[in-house]
Amino acid sequence: MARKIGVTVLGVLVPVFIWTLMGYLAGVLLPFMSALQGNDRLIVLSGCVDLIGFFLLYLLYVIFRKREHPTQPNLVRKNLGRMFLLAISAQIYTGIFLGLVHHFFPVAYQDYESSIQSVHCDKLPFLVELVVIVVIAPLFEEMCFRVFCFDLLRDGWSVWVSACISGVCFGVFHGNAVQGVYAFLCGVLIGYIYEYNGGWLGSYSFHLFYNFNNYLIVYLVKIPYGKIVYVILGIVSMFMLPVILGYLIKNDKKKMRDE
Repeated sequence: MARKIGVTVLGVLVPVFIWTLMGYLAGVLLPFMSALQGNDRLIVLSGCVDLIGFFLLYLLYVIFRKREHPTQPNLVRKNLGRMFLLAISAQIYTGIFLGLVHHFFPVAYQDYESSIQSVHCDKLPFLVELVVIVVIAPLFEEMCFRVFCFDLLRDGWSVWVSACISGVCFGVFHGNAVQGVYAFLCGVLIGYIYEYNGGWLGSYSFHLFYNFNNYLIVYLVKIPYGKIVYVILGIVSMFMLPVILGYLIKNDKKKMRDE
């Protein structure tokens, strides 16, 4: 029990320490962003901090890693299609959740909307926003919350308990209650993917697809008949997510042992 308490404290404190360090790094870099204004400055700053943070954490992982977790590129490649479909389903479920929040908790939804607006570029090309949110942010977050936080927790807890605790940290990291709830649920799912579906590359691929699908769905509902397609996707996703997740749970533990 003492070991479990120890790894829990350590697993929670590590993201807090990393987040504090990233805040200090942001303060150091901020004066160099004076040519940018508003959201453009925040997005570029966030991308720089996340990228530097990723390389620093990766270096620390290579030097001090304790738990040897296999990263299996072959398994990741085999699962890419399923990861994409799983990410679409998860994003659709997120949309349903946000719709419920908007209806029943309008004040909380307004706070969420205000925080989300800060991640959209003002004048910079949309590609900059896409690269930062879809490619760079998941690099840092997966290194922080799975490779460090989750792996530390796995020294004393089962996969699901570790996924839940690291998921709570992941949700709190996002800074508002609404986003924190679905980030927690996604964090639990990503923890499982990290453990049984190719390690860091597997969890990163799902995270990248999830963030990308958010933009894909926003674009989809703006085109002709897009809302109809969105409704159909929503209905299909009600069944697709549990089916794919059930398949992963049933088969991937055996694959990890066999390969």
